[in-house]
Amino acid sequence: FDGGLSLNPADFKPANDDFKALLQTEEAKTNVLEIDLKAAGIWDEDDANSYSDDADRHIFYVNYEMQTVAKWPNEGYYTSELVDIENCVTGSNGEELGLVYIPQDRYDLWKTSEHLRFFGYPYHDWSSSTVEDIALSPEQPALLYPVNLGYGLRSGCYFFIYNIAAELDRPGEYYWDVKNGKLYYWPTDGFETSKISFSQFKGKCINSNGASHVTIDGLTFENIRNIAVNGIGTNDFTVMNSTFRCLTNYAVLLNGNNNRISGNTMYNLASGGVY
Repeated sequence: FDGGLSLNPADFKPANDDFKALLQTEEAKTNVLEIDLKAAGIWDEDDANSYSDDADRHIFYVNYEMQTVAKWPNEGYYTSELVDIENCVTGSNGEELGLVYIPQDRYDLWKTSEHLRFFGYPYHDWSSSTVEDIALSPEQPALLYPVNLGYGLRSGCYFFIYNIAAELDRPGEYYWDVKNGKLYYWPTDGFETSKISFSQFKGKCINSNGASHVTIDGLTFENIRNIAVNGIGTNDFTVMNSTFRCLTNYAVLLNGNNNRISGNTMYNLASGGVY
C-alpha cells in the first residue's frame, strides 16, 4: 500500500536566478534545484503549513528518508532570554503580540522573507506551539508572538524558525514556496538515481473497528498521512511480517482482546510504531 506520489529526479532543474539571490552561499546557489509541485499535481497549500510531527501533511522523502525543511538554527533550538510582554504590539486582528528577541544578523537576513513559521516551547517544556505566519517587528530585532496562544510566553523560551529560503544552506534541506507551489532542494549524493516521494493519502489505510479473526501478513505500508492499520474493539487481530515506513502517524493502533503484533519492520515514522 503506497499512499504517495513519485517524482522523477530528472524533473528537478537548477533554481531560478531570483531564488538564488535569496541564498547565503555560492555553494548553495550552485547546488539548489527546483521543481514545480503544482505542475506535478501534488501541491495542496493547506497541507504545507504545519510542522507538528503527527500532522496530516505532505512529507518529502528521498530513499525513504524524511528530508529537512530549511530552518534556523540548523540543529536544536534557539533560546531567547529576552522577551517583552509588557509592551505588546497590537496585531492586525486585534491580538496582543509580545516581543521575542533574536540575533541581529537573523533579523536582517529575514526582513524580506514571507511566511516565517515558528515551532517551539514558548512557556512550558511539555507544551509546544506552532505559529504558521509569525511576523518580525518593524523596529527591533524580534519576532511578534501572540501572547494569548496556549500557555503564554516567557523569557528562556526555545524554538526554531522554519521554511525560510535564506536558511537553505546544506544538502538534504528544502524550502517550499507555498504561494507558487514550488519546492527548492539541495540534493544529497546519488540523487539522480534516488526514489523520491510525497506522502499523499490522508485516510487510514486499513480501518477495521470491531473486526475479528483478521490476519495481515507480509504487506508493506508507506507514504501514508495517517495511521496505517487502525482497529478499535478488535478481537484476534494479527499484524505480522509487514513493513511500515514513511508515515505521519502510528503504524498500528489496536485496542481489544487477543490481538497480536509480531515480526514487523517499522522505521521513519513521525509519531511512533504501535499504540
